[in-house]
Amino acid sequence: MDGSRKSVSANEEPDISTNENDIIAAAPGKIILFGEHAVVYKKKAVACALDIHCYSKIVRNSRDPLHIQLKFRNLKFYKSFNLQQINESLKALNIRNFGFECVNQKEQITHPKELQLAIHKFTHDLEDQQMNAKGTKAFLFILFCGILLAQDDGPLVPFVIDVHSDIPECAGLGSSAAFCVSVTTAIFKHFNLLENVQNNCLNDGHLQTIKTIAHCAEEYIHDNSSGIDIVLSTYGGFISYVKEHKPTPINCKNILQLVVINSNVSRSTSKMVEIVRKKRESSEMVIDSIFNCIQHITEQAIPILESSLMSAEEEVQKLSELCRINHDLLNALGVGHKKLEEIRSVVLEQFQMHAKMSGAGGGGSSFILLPSPPSAIQINFTKDILKQIGCTAHFFKATMSGVKLVNRHPPHIFKDQQLTAI
Repeated sequence: MDGSRKSVSANEEPDISTNENDIIAAAPGKIILFGEHAVVYKKKAVACALDIHCYSKIVRNSRDPLHIQLKFRNLKFYKSFNLQQINESLKALNIRNFGFECVNQKEQITHPKELQLAIHKFTHDLEDQQMNAKGTKAFLFILFCGILLAQDDGPLVPFVIDVHSDIPECAGLGSSAAFCVSVTTAIFKHFNLLENVQNNCLNDGHLQTIKTIAHCAEEYIHDNSSGIDIVLSTYGGFISYVKEHKPTPINCKNILQLVVINSNVSRSTSKMVEIVRKKRESSEMVIDSIFNCIQHITEQAIPILESSLMSAEEEVQKLSELCRINHDLLNALGVGHKKLEEIRSVVLEQFQMHAKMSGAGGGGSSFILLPSPPSAIQINFTKDILKQIGCTAHFFKATMSGVKLVNRHPPHIFKDQQLTAI
């Protein structure tokens, strides 16, 4: 791997055309480089968007004039919603109850009890399917927001929203946020709520609206979310972020290359956040001191990322050492896992590199930073080594692109498959 420096570039456009009347939104995943868990308690975190996406496609449903249909391709699940029942459920709702005025200038809107009851009406039969239920509730929140904001007295037009994600779930790569952001973008485009879109380019007002709605929708999936995943899936790039503050862009001078290692150990972000909360309740000073140490690491990482004086090798060497320390501090918070330690040991032995957990921990993903794009031989060797311990390696690069409307999509998505109707 050479140490030549390259400027960060946007994603390459996917390569399959779609019907000109269809709407497709693509939202990237993310990875937190430094600051997990501490960010929930208003400490600084650094993260970047990854060139892997969740796609939401809306097509008119001419074959079924009575329903809106939601398809989760990855979960092989779909659910239909009766248009008449939707209209009846929304009659009692008023957009002023949401604080919707000037939504493109707001960070948060409310969830009135009437809205929650309306959502429950359509999801009560999914209580034994937790993942499907949470995603469906998030979708309905976005759908109802779109209908109410559109304020169109005409009949609802039936459509199918087809969702496919290349982002591994429960792996700390922002799959839930990308789902909420891509669905929000597609639905708001469908209801003509993203005005003056030129050549599929979303402006700052569009992105603020999408971020606000998607962040609220993600609350149906994750409790006490920091919001960092939504910000990155919306805007892309590198950011430093403090909860309840606007993100600060980081002018990264190098294309960051990563090996993301999926432990294939599923975990709940909410449960990991709860573990840390309980530890802090019993030992507040100790846990807060760990948070402060994590923030110091984050603050050291930012000038390294922005430096134009370091070689790629030197940059990765310095960042990897910070990764090592940050990983140990996350273990001290109680969010480690034996599989993550096995990954760490194998990576150090085989590649003399430091793997760091990313996201909530307790399973999920680790990552390794690379100074340059790997060769095909290196990719295959790395995948084989990690496969031997039951893990899956993915090679990604950071992307400066956030959510976007696209006219083309990759060939492997939206193919016909057997789905389970609910």
